[in-house]
Amino acid sequence: MSGANDRTGVGSGSAEWGTPPDLFARLNRRFQFTYDAFASHENALCPVYSTVDGTHAPGTELDSRDGLTYPWTGLRVFMNPPYSRDLIAKCVRKAVDERENAQIIVALLPAATETAWFQQLVFPYAHIDWLPRRVRYIDPVTKQPGQSPPSGSVIAVFKATLL
Repeated sequence: MSGANDRTGVGSGSAEWGTPPDLFARLNRRFQFTYDAFASHENALCPVYSTVDGTHAPGTELDSRDGLTYPWTGLRVFMNPPYSRDLIAKCVRKAVDERENAQIIVALLPAATETAWFQQLVFPYAHIDWLPRRVRYIDPVTKQPGQSPPSGSVIAVFKATLL
């Protein structure tokens, strides 16, 4: 998963654009997340989280599996995956594949409805909440809201049985 935190095309092109705290707080109140699937040490939002070097949990040794290979069984997953074309498709495929194992998977994704990955993996397998305005991701250097991506975003909920 080398480069899994790459947010190419978002803001300054930094590798680690974080989820806005207010957006995560609203989602977390509703879904009560236990695992942040595609994070960095600086922007992880759950006690258990995966980075490019493995999965981290309090009081345990590093598990060498990253978010794409770590099993999501029984977890309440939040994911703000990398927005580079090849990696986002792999991350969303993981959500589709794990939707029957995890309790719930909630993804903050670009509203890239014209892309193959969105049409093949999001439309058929997720409930989509369209966000009313562009997300201002957290800049990894300043820790302040940065620029918005060039398109809108959605919250995609992957679950074995959609509500």
